[in-house]
Amino acid sequence: MRVKVRGTKGHLKTLAALAQPYVLQVDSVSELGRGVGTLNIPRAGDYEFKGRLRENDFTQFGHPAGQTEVSFHVCGEALTDPWVGQVTYVSEGDLLTFDSTWAFAAGGALSSPVDKYGNAIQWLKGTLDLDADPGLAHFQLHGFNNSLLTPTLQLTEYNGCPS
Repeated sequence: MRVKVRGTKGHLKTLAALAQPYVLQVDSVSELGRGVGTLNIPRAGDYEFKGRLRENDFTQFGHPAGQTEVSFHVCGEALTDPWVGQVTYVSEGDLLTFDSTWAFAAGGALSSPVDKYGNAIQWLKGTLDLDADPGLAHFQLHGFNNSLLTPTLQLTEYNGCPS
């Protein structure tokens, strides 16, 4: 016997609720008798955040510097599992790309992405707000004049995950 259950994200109030597996109580009747059980449905959906967090705000050896962008996604896992993506930074006019993972801490604590060599990118910190509608990624980093920048990006559906 196959059972297919469909729903939309509109049935859920927040991404925090969507991040949790759903348990469906099943009460069935067939020619074999009555059966009661549960069906665990893992969290559905793939999400990303991407965008510019900082503009070029100073010149380094005659070239623009400081621009920072992020692009991270998670595929069919808990939203608090490590996200995979890239941090890009402009230095001396050159675009530097860091392939990274980002494990977001529970309870809104700030965390940093970690590059493929295991080094934390400590100048960039972030947290997820799954109770917001839509979900948000909040960041902290410093500008050239040491001012604290606190940009925010929306979480959106990601279509690049394998089926």
